[in-house]
Amino acid sequence: MLQAQPTPTCGRRVARRQQGRGARPLPSVLFIADHLGYPGGVVHGATTYYLDTLPALAAAGVRVVPCFLREYHPAAEELRARGVEPIFLSAARLNPFVVGRVAKIAQTHGCTLIHANNFKSTVVARLLARRLGLPLLVHVHDVKLPPFALRLANRLLAGENDLGLCVSQAVVPVAVGGYAIRPDHAHVVHTGIHLGPYQSLGERARAEMRAELGIGPDEPVLAMVARMYREKGHREMLRIMRSVARVHPDARLLLAGDGPERRACEALARELGVREAVRFLGARRDVARVLAASDVLVVPSQSEGLGRAPIEANLVGLPVVAFATGGLREVIEHPDDGVLVPEGDLDAFARAVSGLLARPTLHDERLRQARAQRAADRFGIDAHVRRLRECYERAAGASIACGGMRSVIHRSCG
Repeated sequence: MLQAQPTPTCGRRVARRQQGRGARPLPSVLFIADHLGYPGGVVHGATTYYLDTLPALAAAGVRVVPCFLREYHPAAEELRARGVEPIFLSAARLNPFVVGRVAKIAQTHGCTLIHANNFKSTVVARLLARRLGLPLLVHVHDVKLPPFALRLANRLLAGENDLGLCVSQAVVPVAVGGYAIRPDHAHVVHTGIHLGPYQSLGERARAEMRAELGIGPDEPVLAMVARMYREKGHREMLRIMRSVARVHPDARLLLAGDGPERRACEALARELGVREAVRFLGARRDVARVLAASDVLVVPSQSEGLGRAPIEANLVGLPVVAFATGGLREVIEHPDDGVLVPEGDLDAFARAVSGLLARPTLHDERLRQARAQRAADRFGIDAHVRRLRECYERAAGASIACGGMRSVIHRSCG
């Protein structure tokens, strides 16, 4: 379970102290996104990112106003418990009235800057930025292009100084081609993760989770943490597992996540003869514990903007096997952090997994701690929020008309 951080009052006390010392007023950010999570209380990677980032921004002194276009999601209660009050518009589809409602929210809260996420919210944010004359940051989280109609809307509505925040270098072409961000305004800001849940784990957590799952202390365990959608590669992983089981017959595969692919994958596991080796865990809020019970994380996805799961695995000390695609190449940079294999090569993937499981150093505590420290240094939430806050402050203080944003953003967010 994600751990709550000390509750700030939306950064207002920090902001007052800093303003009292004569510093530039901190921005009030309208943070707009399509939804907080899927219907039925289902969470996804973006949900976890918002739960990590919004309270951390508030704690850093940024007054943040989260506005979600879709309906209420239960994860809102975690935000409220951490001092952040989300707003839900319950707008089933994009329509002109939504822009007016969001404009009223922005004016009521005195927002001075817009941070947009996702397809539809970016179009709403661009209409709003034009209407209110506010600086706009477009956050691009994955390598999927928006639908054609939204790409066209982005081209028509894009401002000359709109800033693109890209979770990886692999996402930059999407920011340029799909969101009409100028190439020199697209900047890589890697995602950050709240470190607390991953730093308090040890052998006891590993033993307890294995006992819950009925897995022996010495059985090799692979973990895959992903929504069960076709593009995530669950079917490929089951085929890989069949090859791994020939070398490591006692190996187990934990699938943490749920989605429309689950039934087909359960049938495929039976067909391949690996059903007894696979645990379908469903959606989990205790991913850190699942990883603590594992030996290697597998990421058979064919495309990832960055990839949260491999970062989480490294934070726990686990090595990763993944295809060399998208932002995964920016996560697995150090040779001790994992193995990248050619995209789509299932045999190479299986060999990499089997090789890691056979390494005498797989459970070397020194290597695990070094792996975790590298991940914490590169992807901790504090560093991420510092970069976001620099972008916010400088964008809010820049002269849009004279192109001042471009010169300062290169220094703060590159």
